[in-house]
Amino acid sequence: MNKALFNNLHKLTIKDCFDLYIHKSNNYNYKFKNEKIEVSGFGYYDKKRPKQGNHRFYLELSIEQQKEGETLAVIMMNPSNTFPEIEKRESTVDDTVKNIIRMAYKLKKYNRIIILNSFSLISGTVKNVQEDDCQTKNLEIINSFINTNKEIDYLLAWGSKAADIDNIKNYLKNIDGRRIFVYKRTLNNAPCHPSIRVENRYKYVSEFLNQHDEKSSFIPYEIIN
Repeated sequence: MNKALFNNLHKLTIKDCFDLYIHKSNNYNYKFKNEKIEVSGFGYYDKKRPKQGNHRFYLELSIEQQKEGETLAVIMMNPSNTFPEIEKRESTVDDTVKNIIRMAYKLKKYNRIIILNSFSLISGTVKNVQEDDCQTKNLEIINSFINTNKEIDYLLAWGSKAADIDNIKNYLKNIDGRRIFVYKRTLNNAPCHPSIRVENRYKYVSEFLNQHDEKSSFIPYEIIN
């Protein structure tokens, strides 16, 4: 990967500990016992003290309980409130990323998770995305990462409101199709986004956790341009 793309960005440490159960799905009956998941890693931000309205271009987290395993790269819509420790405030991992970690943890295959996003604006929307330097850099990082990581698995989870998807699909065209997955498809065949909003309404992530374990995998997905 072109390390020069991270020049002038801030590499900030992140760690968190959370339940395998999604407690906002209290009315869902889990078929497995709850466990604590510990993660640690780092993100690349455009500010030393990032907040909503700033940019995150890359997030890497390792699952502490799984010392061995493969790398999973996940491409979602945009970053949310995953922040480093700042001014005595503990670092946090947002609920959407936690759901990705929960599913990867349940499969027992992956111990390193890379999060990329279709646009880098924290808690932004597609309406906020402009062809400015930040989005150009974000796409360059995604392209560079994919070009130098063709032997790992990719989980697409960008939903239906992501940005520059045609570009990202083009970057993925040289990846072996057997390495491209989703956790669930929408009715329009788009990759489902694992946000808490989606979970609260449809229970997609809880359903995945109940139905999958180390003997199974994410769902193979064919990219159609």
